[in-house]
Amino acid sequence: MVWHAFLLNPRDFEWYCITHRLERICKVPFPWLHIVCFSPSIPQQTYLIVETQHKVINSRDYTYKLSKSHQSILRDMHLEPDLFDALTEVGKRDSHASNIFSQYGTGKRKAATSNYRGNILSHSEIVFAKTVETAISQAGENKPLVDNVIRQAAFVNKMHSHLWIRSPAVEGTVRRAIGRYEKFLQLFQDYPHATLVPTLDIDLIWHTHLCDPEQYRACFLQKVGRVVDHDDKIGKPILDKSFVQMQEMFNVRFGQSYDICLCWDCEAILSAVETLDGIGDMNSIDDLETGVDSAMDNVENDLRYYRAVEIARRKGIGLPICET
Repeated sequence: MVWHAFLLNPRDFEWYCITHRLERICKVPFPWLHIVCFSPSIPQQTYLIVETQHKVINSRDYTYKLSKSHQSILRDMHLEPDLFDALTEVGKRDSHASNIFSQYGTGKRKAATSNYRGNILSHSEIVFAKTVETAISQAGENKPLVDNVIRQAAFVNKMHSHLWIRSPAVEGTVRRAIGRYEKFLQLFQDYPHATLVPTLDIDLIWHTHLCDPEQYRACFLQKVGRVVDHDDKIGKPILDKSFVQMQEMFNVRFGQSYDICLCWDCEAILSAVETLDGIGDMNSIDDLETGVDSAMDNVENDLRYYRAVEIARRKGIGLPICET
């Protein structure tokens, strides 16, 4: 979570890596392949949903669980595989580590970690104590990092509210968003001094691009001529004014609307129209009307089914079987 939040703020990330002698980390891409792997769609007779099979993230409830092998590696490095569980366990016991933890963030200094060094602490408690001591000493330095994490939490909540990941048109939504992001990059070159504000779909692609720092830098140098920072600290008044200007620039440059509806219904209809447009054997108006009617019926059925699936998921009951 912290690594991801920092990657989305390139200048803060670069400064942090340089000041902490972690320059090599700047070249490490986010480990997508170890987090998620893509699989073909589930057989039609079971589901019609194209799902993403996650290695460590449960695609139904988003719980995060590392494999036993990865947990073992982290423990060998004296790192807890599940920080929440570790801190909860510490809080249950009457120990020096628990006392240190309870004092952190209170402004009290009588429980300084240095008071607990020596034979009275186990090895794991010493590691924990050093971690807390470091966090206390670097609290001021790490404030930008904390702020970055909080801001990205707001973006994640927006993603959850749109629920594109469960949309029947998610593939089309992402594909079109990538195309719009390519146009967004062109505007950086056309308007080098303007503040360009992304729509939510473009920002999602921008976030993903930022997760590979080296590739991101190379791409921007090639297409834009400079590396653009993803600055999410701009105030709302400036963002609102810049977004209005952005709509005009996008419309003038590409002849398309910038601020578009991205709900399930609109995206599903758009994907169906794109599919219909790619069919080349419609030689009459009747063929076209029949194709449109059939496509809209399929969209309506898909939307009804996908909503039923989402309702069942939220209620924790078995998913409905789609009748084909």
